[in-house]
Amino acid sequence: MAGYIDKKAVLVSKLMKKKGRAAAVNAKCCECIYDPEVAGAGSWRRQVENCTSGNCPLYNYRPLTTGGKDDDDDEITVTVEGVDENGSTEKSE
Repeated sequence: MAGYIDKKAVLVSKLMKKKGRAAAVNAKCCECIYDPEVAGAGSWRRQVENCTSGNCPLYNYRPLTTGGKDDDDDEITVTVEGVDENGSTEKSE
């Protein structure tokens, strides 16, 4: 059990060091749903993408994979509905 808490805590801590709204949503969603002990559940991103908590205020803003690798490194392309790559929710015209 200690390994589970340590792995998740380290990942959430790493995500919290990044700046911006998207980073904050990533960290919160990871903290909420990620379970590194579930075999075959995928990375934290895949688990967040498969979240079914539709009543969560962050549900529509959770990170969704669009391609790339399915692991815990930074080489995957992530989109957050309603938030641009700079973390802004404002639409430019």
